[in-house]
Amino acid sequence: MLQFIKSPSFRGPIKEYVDENCVFFDGKDENSFEHTKLHNKFKELIETTLEFMLIDLGASQEQFLLCAKKGLESDDKKYFEQMIACDNFLYFKNMMVKRNLQLEDQAYKLMYENQGLDPTVAATSGIYLS
Repeated sequence: MLQFIKSPSFRGPIKEYVDENCVFFDGKDENSFEHTKLHNKFKELIETTLEFMLIDLGASQEQFLLCAKKGLESDDKKYFEQMIACDNFLYFKNMMVKRNLQLEDQAYKLMYENQGLDPTVAATSGIYLS
């Protein structure tokens, strides 16, 4: 199961969904109906993908839950964290805010590099990148 969860066929659609929709999560404390809709779609994506995985592997939900529990206690924890985001809105929101900030940071760095500026300090705009 871990190999499947690590595979591009599982992670690809999830990463694509997160990257396409994290822009709606700006880090403000306020939650919106749009956030709930996006969380429900994320949950549906995870559940559908897991159903296909279980069918392909001939595994039961109980077997998956045992694997996930062990996975959360292992070095492969990051692969199972998205499963938590499926059922926990606040975890999902934090994941989306974090990814939004990462993508913004990457965009700023690229913008400054393309202008021949040092991407770690943008003195003219007051933005400091990590």
